Amino acid sequence: MQQTVFGTKLLQGSGDLELSSEGKKFVTDEVARYHLSRKRKTTSEQLAEYASVIVKVFRKEQKDTYFISKKGNPGGKLYSRINYIRQSDRKKLQAEDNRQTSTGILKNTYSTETLKAVSWLQLNHMPWASVLCYWEISFPAREELLQDQKKIAKLLKKYPHLGKEFGFQLIDIDYRLLGFGEQSGCQEKWEQLIDPISKYIAKYGRDVSTTVLLPVITNAELSLG
Repeated sequence: MQQTVFGTKLLQGSGDLELSSEGKKFVTDEVARYHLSRKRKTTSEQLAEYASVIVKVFRKEQKDTYFISKKGNPGGKLYSRINYIRQSDRKKLQAEDNRQTSTGILKNTYSTETLKAVSWLQLNHMPWASVLCYWEISFPAREELLQDQKKIAKLLKKYPHLGKEFGFQLIDIDYRLLGFGEQSGCQEKWEQLIDPISKYIAKYGRDVSTTVLLPVITNAELSLG
């Protein structure tokens, strides 16, 4: 409480005056957040202890304002405030989860193994054998980006490995994991990705094979059948 101007002011009058409505709210909120930060169970014994400390500091306060022992859930401002903050935080977390899910960046949807692979790739471009290994493991974090043409630029920025000399090997891995190696759905997926792939090759391709490959994959007269 001493870290805020209002809290310090309340402490200065703690022995002489009953707390105002705003003062009671402030003290209750401070204690409730302290309790939640310690990740303690919300027991009657714990709340009674908090209430005893409050009335000891603010001598004009009544203990039953903050804690009332009764069967079932306890009464008083402390229990109500702790529950309110907890529920409010859950709603905020859910809202943020939904926001991140809609933008494809929710990390909690991926396994620990996938997240570790992504983290390694963000920090390392070599050795290449390790890049190939972690590239396959990290595929779930890339899958949505690969399936949305509008996110290809984001993909290339996040994974500069694709622009390396053997970046085509990484494309081969994603190609296989996307299911292009399976007859089912192959044509549909190819039609969705041919445009961003050809743009990438045209911009970043450095070897002779890409100059031969580009006109082939963009040839509208050719078909997968």
